[in-house]
Amino acid sequence: MKIVEGGITATASIITCPFKLKMQLENGHHYWGVANAGYCPTLTAGRQCRLEVHLFDFCANLYGQLLTIRFIKKLRDEKRFDSPEALHQQILCDLQTARLTFHFPA
Repeated sequence: MKIVEGGITATASIITCPFKLKMQLENGHHYWGVANAGYCPTLTAGRQCRLEVHLFDFCANLYGQLLTIRFIKKLRDEKRFDSPEALHQQILCDLQTARLTFHFPA
């Protein structure tokens, strides 16, 4: 399966961008958050595609668990920032945007 424009499908095209999302754990609990599906060009120079997920108000070890991630809405295109600090500021904006659209308090 590949992440492509419009959702998850079995094609070879990969999209790269931040999303807001809903994730379900094996125990059935749901959590909201954001994810970046892409090449992380600011920090890795685009060498490897990866999925990075940040869940709101969640602190636990998820290693070894089966996770189901549902992409809800694309937030913006992925881009290279001039510095890690500039990337960090954009991530904070992305988190706020996602919280507002989920009606999830900061």
